[in-house]
Amino acid sequence: MLNSILERKPQKITIDRLLITSDNENPQLITNQKDIERITIDHYQNVASSNNPALFTSYENLTPFWQNIYKEKYKSPEHQSILTTPITLDELTTTIQSLPNNKAPGSTGITYEFWKHFPKPHYKLLLTLFNNILNTGHIPSAWKEALLYPIPKPEFWNYQLDKTRPIILLETLRKIFVKIITDRLNKFLYSTNALQPNNQAGIAGFSTAEIILTIQTCIDIQITQNQKFYIMVQDFSKVYDRINLDLLTLSMKRLNIPMIFQLIIINLFKGHKNSIIIGDHLTNSFDLINGIIQGEVISPILWCYIMTHSLKRLTKPLTAELI
Repeated sequence: MLNSILERKPQKITIDRLLITSDNENPQLITNQKDIERITIDHYQNVASSNNPALFTSYENLTPFWQNIYKEKYKSPEHQSILTTPITLDELTTTIQSLPNNKAPGSTGITYEFWKHFPKPHYKLLLTLFNNILNTGHIPSAWKEALLYPIPKPEFWNYQLDKTRPIILLETLRKIFVKIITDRLNKFLYSTNALQPNNQAGIAGFSTAEIILTIQTCIDIQITQNQKFYIMVQDFSKVYDRINLDLLTLSMKRLNIPMIFQLIIINLFKGHKNSIIIGDHLTNSFDLINGIIQGEVISPILWCYIMTHSLKRLTKPLTAELI
């Protein structure tokens, strides 16, 4: 929308050469196609990986600092049906009708427009597939393959991959299913009051406007009283890439999210593969080693919920445990 208003088009880049720099060596220009593909795959596969990834398969893997937070469970059995009841024809119809136009499809080339013109008498076929996933937790293998399209950050990328960011093109039928379960998860989080009140970005029915107004009011008061006012701003880099799936599982257990729904969410990302669009061809596919997918409908709400634990801990009084 903003691009349309400003009459701008997203910038494109052609990865036909790479400039490799390091602290101890002079910059090196890579032009060999095989080397370019190898370096590009390595970059996007390991962009936020750690040499010593933390294990969070149980609460015992957490430090005492965090154990009390993650073991504090919500009692929400009456709200669990929001997540696990069979998907209805109304849900499917509403979701398909709300799909935007002119969006890039995944590797099959099937667009949102195709599904918007899909014969309604055949919607029952989609419902059968979606509810089978909801019952088993198994994600179709074709949904685990996506295209990665590199675009530049605001500054000129200068043939350096760290000045680019990936756009992930997922299968549109997957995105329809995930949109439905995301709407359900939104309702669940709202009904259980699980999120911190100052953690409202990307949550249905909430807005950051109230938080911004509160901050602005505090600033105005301090200016009027000629008093100092301090704000700490933390910028997270590659946040979705850094989300640990085991830690995400512990987070969902804390909220008493049904096991089958937990399995669906984890399986959306586990075993996922990307192929990078370079010029007019694709690289070999590679595994998603860690994190969740940038561009997946459900990713923002999962990030908000992960952040809830940190915000909850920060709002507690300072004790010796925190020092």
